[in-house]
Amino acid sequence: MAIPPTGPSSRDRGRSGRQTTPVAGLSARAVYAQAAASRPSNSCPAPSADPWVPPAHLLGRAVTGPPTREPAVVAALRPLLPGPDAAAVEALWESALGALWPLRPGWVCATVDGGWLAEQGGSALGAALLSGSALVGLVVDPDHRGRGVGSALLRTAAPDRIGYGGGQWLWPGVPENLPGALRFFERRGWSPRETVWDFVTGLADYRPDPAVRETPGVTYRPAAAADMAGVLHFEGSHFPYWLPHYDTTDADSVFLAVKGGEIAGTLRLEWPARHGPGRWSRLLGDDLGGLRAVGVARPFRGDGIGTAMVVAATEHLRRLGAGVCLIDWLVRTAFYERAGYRPWRSYRLVEPA
Repeated sequence: MAIPPTGPSSRDRGRSGRQTTPVAGLSARAVYAQAAASRPSNSCPAPSADPWVPPAHLLGRAVTGPPTREPAVVAALRPLLPGPDAAAVEALWESALGALWPLRPGWVCATVDGGWLAEQGGSALGAALLSGSALVGLVVDPDHRGRGVGSALLRTAAPDRIGYGGGQWLWPGVPENLPGALRFFERRGWSPRETVWDFVTGLADYRPDPAVRETPGVTYRPAAAADMAGVLHFEGSHFPYWLPHYDTTDADSVFLAVKGGEIAGTLRLEWPARHGPGRWSRLLGDDLGGLRAVGVARPFRGDGIGTAMVVAATEHLRRLGAGVCLIDWLVRTAFYERAGYRPWRSYRLVEPA
């Protein structure tokens, strides 16, 4: 479900002498667009020892933080390139957030398709990570917080939301175990909304609510290739915002509830043998799997089909070798508790000013 990440084979173009337009007078988004246009969009190799450096005309203005008790930091902002900058961003994340939110290696290319990097003397001080126009993460080196770096990155990136930008995401909102992060956004005019949750369950001793029963006449099974045209029609009719995800998903990663020959519900499966360890596998284990985009068509709701589908899919993941299952971005928590899941972490959705 990831947007194809932008790739650093633009190193060849950057060194080719291609004519570019100076950025004087351009907005931050125009500067980023100019940088993005200078590289192909379908590759993201591991960073090399000789990473591509954007030409001087693509570097942002120096940004000086507001007066504090510490000396102000002067940082240059430039467009973030997911391939060449991956190692620096992952090291920055580990330093700032690794104790509470350690990520698996390779997450930058899998999740981020752009953003902005704050640098000083060749070292990364902070990063605003984007997926489309959504802010996926905002991270500042612990030794340089409180000096305007995060504010400058947020202003420059100018996201219209936090969490989901059409591809992968890390968090649906601001993690509630990072209270300083919510205050940061509130002070800059963002408005808190509701709380959403990630739920998990262990599969070795998985026990859903005994009251959950499969609805008579409904079949729960993995999709086959012949089902996918019907799956895409179902998503387009009932959950159009999920259609891009299903359009790029193989049939065996889709699970169905079928009643009377008609698709009543769908969800997406992720398991480590097929999709690799989940992004939070350092917290939940390398055998982490997941369910996503769970939906039942309105005419079939109220009969327990959704809960039974989640239970059947969870048991299917166990057979595929997953030991833990994560379902993220939940509002209807009682629904998933009946299916045998429990709260793991929570987030506040926020809106920009």
